[in-house]
Amino acid sequence: MHFRRPTQQYGKPIQLQRNLKRLKEKARELYRRRDEIIKIAGFRKLKEMRNDNFIAWLQKVYEIKNKIQAIEAEFFEKKRLLAMSPPSFSQLKLSDVACVHGISQQKLGKRVMDLNDVISKLMVDAENVSAQMKNVEQRREQEAIHPTEIESEIIQAQTTESRTISMFEIEESETTVPDRGLDKMMKVMGKECEMPVDCAMPKILESIKSETIQIIGIWGRVGVGKTNILKALNDLPEINKMFDNVIWVTVSKDWCMTKVQRDIERQISLTMLKNDNEYVLSLRLFKLLKNRKFLLLLDDVCEQIDLSEMGIPKPTTDNGSKILLTTRVQEVLHIMERDIEIRIESLSEDGSWDLFCKNAGKVVNYSNIQPVARCVVEECGGHPLAINLMARALKEASDVRIWSDALYKLSSPPKFQREDVEELIVTVLKFSCARLEDEIVRKCFKHFALFHEIQKINTMLLIDSWIADGLIDTCVKGNNILKALINANLLESVDEGISVRMDAVIRNILVDIIIPIERGRQCLMLGGLGLTEPPKDEEWEKAKEIRLMDNELTMLPASPKCPILSTLFLQRNYKLEMIPQSFFEYMPSIQVLNLSGTKIKFFPESLFKLIGLQQLYLNYCEHIMVLPPEIGELKYLQVLDLEGTEIIELPIEIGKLTHLTCLQVSFYGYINHGKKIKQSKTMIPHGKISTFSNLEELSINVNPDDDRWDGSVEAIIKEVSTLGKLQTLNFYFPDVELLKVVIRNSSFFKSSQLLHFRFIVGPHLKRIVTRLPHDVESELEQSSRRLIYVNGEGIISQEIREVLENTTAFYLDRHMSVKRLSEFGIKNMKQLEICIMGECNEIQTIIDREDVEEGFVLGSLRYLYIHYMKNLRSIWDGPVVEGSLVNLKSLTLSTCPQLTTIFSLSMIGQLSSLEELRIEDCPAINSIISVGNVTESLHVEKLNREKKSLSTLSGEPSVEVGVDYEQQQKHFCTYSPFLPSLKRLLLHYLPEMVNISDGFYYIGPKLEWMSFYNCPNLMILPIRKVSHYNLRVIRGERDWWDALKWESGRSDYFDRIFVPN
Repeated sequence: MHFRRPTQQYGKPIQLQRNLKRLKEKARELYRRRDEIIKIAGFRKLKEMRNDNFIAWLQKVYEIKNKIQAIEAEFFEKKRLLAMSPPSFSQLKLSDVACVHGISQQKLGKRVMDLNDVISKLMVDAENVSAQMKNVEQRREQEAIHPTEIESEIIQAQTTESRTISMFEIEESETTVPDRGLDKMMKVMGKECEMPVDCAMPKILESIKSETIQIIGIWGRVGVGKTNILKALNDLPEINKMFDNVIWVTVSKDWCMTKVQRDIERQISLTMLKNDNEYVLSLRLFKLLKNRKFLLLLDDVCEQIDLSEMGIPKPTTDNGSKILLTTRVQEVLHIMERDIEIRIESLSEDGSWDLFCKNAGKVVNYSNIQPVARCVVEECGGHPLAINLMARALKEASDVRIWSDALYKLSSPPKFQREDVEELIVTVLKFSCARLEDEIVRKCFKHFALFHEIQKINTMLLIDSWIADGLIDTCVKGNNILKALINANLLESVDEGISVRMDAVIRNILVDIIIPIERGRQCLMLGGLGLTEPPKDEEWEKAKEIRLMDNELTMLPASPKCPILSTLFLQRNYKLEMIPQSFFEYMPSIQVLNLSGTKIKFFPESLFKLIGLQQLYLNYCEHIMVLPPEIGELKYLQVLDLEGTEIIELPIEIGKLTHLTCLQVSFYGYINHGKKIKQSKTMIPHGKISTFSNLEELSINVNPDDDRWDGSVEAIIKEVSTLGKLQTLNFYFPDVELLKVVIRNSSFFKSSQLLHFRFIVGPHLKRIVTRLPHDVESELEQSSRRLIYVNGEGIISQEIREVLENTTAFYLDRHMSVKRLSEFGIKNMKQLEICIMGECNEIQTIIDREDVEEGFVLGSLRYLYIHYMKNLRSIWDGPVVEGSLVNLKSLTLSTCPQLTTIFSLSMIGQLSSLEELRIEDCPAINSIISVGNVTESLHVEKLNREKKSLSTLSGEPSVEVGVDYEQQQKHFCTYSPFLPSLKRLLLHYLPEMVNISDGFYYIGPKLEWMSFYNCPNLMILPIRKVSHYNLRVIRGERDWWDALKWESGRSDYFDRIFVPN
């Protein structure tokens, strides 16, 4: 007899891990068969089956699962121990680890092979068990499951430090076991909780509420819905009531300890704190969390995290805190401490179809499409992300051939040598991209993934980046592309449309797999790697696209040969000061060049030989002061961005660039460096702007102290008025009369073609907008239709009113004579979203009672910022018409010495959307709202007007409708929430403030953050633990806090969240 060596019989060491993987796959088939058999029974008549083979078979299946888990747990534990050994040991494979610890390869191989044989036999036995189950007489009555009886026959109770539970999908029917019985059955059937994502939340909530479970581990494949579960938990009121803080942090594979620590700290304190090292942050986190009951949600954990080293106090029964982490890799849970494991499985068949129909629309009901659609859903395997993307990609596709093509691609996915990536998602994402409108949309989508690692970004910033990198040339195209990507579920609109977000799974697959495969070796993707030296010359030669942005390059190769290079990105290499003279000599095909944010001072001669160059970005190259005449050689240039440079003047040769569609330029060098170099008297040569007949975007930024602009602006504005294709204009008008020239003479304004504008009107100093807080300035800068009106005087011109009618952001700065905002015309402010007013010393009220006759006022306004208004006495004088201020989210009042009260009673009901209220340095304010002096009611006003109107028609005298104001106030103050959406409240330097709400019992139920400073007379806070469970931080002086009066004593909860200034 021929004997083989043990390693040959049971597999060579290198094959051992593969055999174990195959064993697990085969076991999963067995588990699925088990679940199918149980679903056949529908949990009915299990007692009658106890004399059959079902219990014995189920016992064996359970033992298989235990044995596989025991093997994995044993070796992963040993691998974890080796991780603390020298690096060479920690990198060993599973089979090598076994050898290092003296575990026989022969025994290990035999255990794997024996289990494989047992599973094969159990699969055969499953057919017999299934036949017996089907022959059992069907009964309709439901019957609760008694775990004590079944448990004694299936398993012996075992107590382990880490508990896992088995769960399988239950078919919804009239005979489904009650939830109580299901939960007990779940605890009987095994160790690992395998739950459909649409059934997972109840079990997770139960685990969170359990006193004996502190750390919960959730795992499942990519895109199965783990992040959505955390999102739902984070938003669930029930969860927010249970904990002082709910903290959600995404860890991801390239995680950084300090970044995670700062994310946690920011959510606790709701403020941006200074940067520190890991150790300091750890101490600070521990101090913040040790006395709080918190729920920490850690999403997408890819490796072991030492939570104690991070500064996270250990959750215990005493402190009531919990930690919930999600991961794609079960082994992470084996290494980390946890009390329970829950595996998230795919959607059920019905759940998958419902989700698909919801996103695909009515087309799935077509008789010729529905059969194919059901096959498409089946191929998605219950994967929520895949179902969502496929549904949106096929929405409104009435051609059955498109559906057949989708099905073919799903059934024949490409193979990838990546264990952490599913072939299904790669296939689905490629199909979804292919279904986008055109290649430009696809490029913008991939650009987001490549250059915006943050999950969320402001839409205007994103569009600006697309324009800056040459993908599009107008904001209009950018908005249309965003709509297409959102409709395809490739991006998600957040913050009410202000920002967009990309799913981390989608981004990772794009960046790691799809884009590299598509571009192959023709694209050098080296951005953001901290490179100090450029790639080797041979790498440049084969590249069609090179991305070296966001590195630390100080030099470039002298003369790289790049015969096919079309795009070169070098932006934000802040240490790059010089480009070799011959650097561009052998780049004949280059079309897009981005040098923005570098420190270059001069241009190499070879740059102006790039006659095919279409887009040149030099924005924020702050050392460039001179644009050479050779720029005229780039005659096919379409985009020239000189914004943020120190350019003093444009050369005459600029007029040769007749293909320009976008020109952005800043003239700041004249003032900053004018004494050092020879200057001309003109900034832009006469007659050159009018030659740019294709121009769609023009931005000219000037220093207001530059007197050359005053001398040439009139001629320039006449030329600008001749540009028939202009859609975006950024311009400074020193006088209102110059604005009149554009409005009366330009075709782009008359035809409403101008979609985006940023106008400054009136003589001003360079200090404008620099005095605004950063967040206010940021909101103003991001607005696409902005009007800044400065140093105005006298009657408001019709031209200002016309521009205001299309404005979304309005900054009124230092107007000398206007007495109220409504003088600009309420009807002209219907689109206004941001309003900033400062140093308008004649203004006494923002909106006057006379203005309400025109209907609701400022219905679109989201931000109102008022500062340095020395005579302001009220925001609103008179009743507030329904619909006014309904979208206001943020209100700031700063340095208004005559202001005594903020809100009137009729104003409160309209502020349902207000989330942030900041009041600073208003020394006369004694209350935010005073209901005691109310003399008007909006409801009564409307009734009286209606009665007067009717009496006029009938000739009979009208009778005024009365109201019991005392009764009205009592009811309103007792039952109506004051500012129901308020999240942040800041009250600083208010020495006369006595109370916040003057009798309102219920204020800001959604409050998260409160800050007080120098409010010595404020002795009562209208907050209660029962109604303010979202409150996370209260800041103030310690002496003030200790002196506060509380109706029924101060809650320990409030002491825990108080942070002394």
